[in-house]
Amino acid sequence: MVYSGLGQINEALSYHSKALVIQEKTLPANHLNLANCYNYIGRIYFSMGNYSQALSHLERSLNIREQTLPSDHPDLLDVRRIVEILRKMLL
Repeated sequence: MVYSGLGQINEALSYHSKALVIQEKTLPANHLNLANCYNYIGRIYFSMGNYSQALSHLERSLNIREQTLPSDHPDLLDVRRIVEILRKMLL
């Protein structure tokens, strides 16, 4: 997320997308690192105004977090909130 903080959103998206490809090949499907990567990519798409791609990635992040984290975990609650906002925006 350093690149997106510096205003280099395309660079951030590129690096996180590359990381996702590697992680999908090497980690179990419900690994939290994958959830984090989907989350970062989703937030980048959100900041770019590409809400459908943001929702897709954030829903994947949410799915993994629901499988692995307690239901009251702050990270899970945060992603749920963003997913709900995006769903309302895309109605």
